[in-house]
Amino acid sequence: MEKETERKGNGVTWAVFLIFAGVILLLNNLGLVSWSVWASLWKFWPLILVLGGLEIIFGGSLIGNFFVTILGLAAAFLLIFLNFF
Repeated sequence: MEKETERKGNGVTWAVFLIFAGVILLLNNLGLVSWSVWASLWKFWPLILVLGGLEIIFGGSLIGNFFVTILGLAAAFLLIFLNFF
């Protein structure tokens, strides 16, 4: 029983990543973002590995999930606002 409760909290970072990818795909389909955005995103694939590693290390608790999610969102916003896209 404890294992199920522990598992519920994990995966927040991956959920945020999937939502982000879904939003990008939706914007592509609506014609608001060109498909070339994927070439820009591909340059930052190591960020996914870093977030995955942080999720494994810190993802066992609510605070850890919060930390990793905020860190991932901050990295994404920094990349966007520093004109990497």
